[in-house]
Amino acid sequence: MDKLIVPQRSALYVLDTTTRRPTHVAARDVSDYFLAVYEEVGRDRDPVLHHVLRHRTAIDSDSLMSRRAWLDAAYYREVLRMHRVNVALQAPLLSGADLLGTLNVGDVRRFDAGDIALIGALGRLAGSMLQAIIGQNAALRERDQLRTALELSDEAIIVTDHHHARRRSNAAARAVLDAIDGADEPAFLEDLLSGTAPRGNSVMRVPVTLASGDPSELHVRSVRCDDRSVMLTYLRLEVPAKLALPAHLARALSPRERQVTELAIRGLHDAEIADQLYLSKHTVKEYLRNAYKKLSISSRLELVSLVASRPTDAATSEGLPT
Repeated sequence: MDKLIVPQRSALYVLDTTTRRPTHVAARDVSDYFLAVYEEVGRDRDPVLHHVLRHRTAIDSDSLMSRRAWLDAAYYREVLRMHRVNVALQAPLLSGADLLGTLNVGDVRRFDAGDIALIGALGRLAGSMLQAIIGQNAALRERDQLRTALELSDEAIIVTDHHHARRRSNAAARAVLDAIDGADEPAFLEDLLSGTAPRGNSVMRVPVTLASGDPSELHVRSVRCDDRSVMLTYLRLEVPAKLALPAHLARALSPRERQVTELAIRGLHDAEIADQLYLSKHTVKEYLRNAYKKLSISSRLELVSLVASRPTDAATSEGLPT
């Protein structure tokens, strides 16, 4: 804009679409004090801004009133005179029908029709660019939220992006793989996932050996997303019934906490545990929460991984159902 019009002063405002108050401003050759005064006493009295917001077209102050009326107005004397803005020109930042902000230019000289048309075109261009940035930021926020949700999920999930050659395992999936002997090798995961169907869904049961030396079975369900370039793989480790908390860990829990924890290790959900022990689901959650805290873990899958990765011992049955 500076190369095309060479204004004395300029500013770009991004406005909240509901309140029409500025959320961001970028100014050139304008003092911070001037910007503060404009927001405090000038914005609501600015006739050029009111016209732009109502009609969504570029316009300058000379098109709205005579120069004498402009210079005599209280708005000019209290705000614009400190920077000698004898002519104010503004254009809306438009993206389709949406008004995203304004492009403001101030000078001592007059603007001609070509300047006004050019500022209007720059406003539409800047509006389109701003809308693209807003869309990109929204997509990035959604991506980050989905990544956080994936990481915190108790479901063990592996996301494979064939188009970008990327693979991401969440914490639950890493806990399952840590419990399997040799599963930390990249070849294990690649061999496992290469057996999934190239299209549609596939379900497999894979014999594995736990880090504790016990045999087990890994349930693998893979689902192709709509574009076929992304595959979601869900893992579930079948924990042998004989596995339980090692004695030194079991002793850290109360008898009821050990009962609830043992049933959780065997794969029972909260409602099933509540039915079996004649407790409420809320009480079961409280027992599990207390047990996790004492065991320095935070989820069911970490509990399973903790048990599956340690050799079993005999001193874990006190107070536990048979």
